[in-house]
Amino acid sequence: PALFVSNHESLIDTACLPAILPRRVKWIAKRELMRVPLWGWGFGSTGAVFIDRRKPRDAINKIRSGIAGLPADWSIAIFPEGTRSRDGALGHFKKGAFHIAIQSRLPIVPIAIRGARELVRPGEWIIRPGVVDIAIGPPINTDCWRNDEIVSRTLEIRNSIESCIQHADWHKVSASNKVAQ
Repeated sequence: PALFVSNHESLIDTACLPAILPRRVKWIAKRELMRVPLWGWGFGSTGAVFIDRRKPRDAINKIRSGIAGLPADWSIAIFPEGTRSRDGALGHFKKGAFHIAIQSRLPIVPIAIRGARELVRPGEWIIRPGVVDIAIGPPINTDCWRNDEIVSRTLEIRNSIESCIQHADWHKVSASNKVAQ
């Protein structure tokens, strides 16, 4: 079990990540997804915890209660940016994932997704063919994390995901060079 945190490039991210994550994962997602036809129902049927991002304190309480009864062999997945990137750059991280880490003591596994923006572009629903690269960083122990460290821990995990993004970018360039040869 782990707390999987990933950058968020595209709508297709939520289809790519389940392909590599363990089966027993509780997702933390924005409440607005509940209103998306079929998508919201499907996501809700997984036991996702839907939060209202406009009410941070309520969101934290909902997350706490949502993971309080989490079985020992379950993981949690979250996009700490809170929304998809419009320009492909790694966005500002919200603190919810780090409150989860402190409460659950699950190790954080940083994940970077690259190429998903080209498959489903911002503001569109059309899925194009292509390749998505996913880089997974080493687990980061959260056993000794404290609430007064949230800002520094947020930066630590953001840097870790940034490193994974650079690795995924390097892999894409390397693969392109092999094809060109």
